[in-house]
Amino acid sequence: MHTVAIIVVQGLCALIVYEFVGVGILRRAWFNVDRLWAAVLVAAGALTIALAV
Repeated sequence: MHTVAIIVVQGLCALIVYEFVGVGILRRAWFNVDRLWAAVLVAAGALTIALAV
C-alpha cells in the first residue's frame, strides 16, 4: 500500500511539474551526468590512492 501511494504521489508531482513548467526547462538546466559520474570516479580513485599511501 505504501509503495503504491508513493508511486501515485510521484506521478502526480511529475504531471503537475510537466503541466506548469514543461520540458523546456530540461533544455536549459540539463547537465551531462556522464561527465559528473566520470569525475566522481576519478576523485574517488585519487582519494583512495592518497589515503593508501
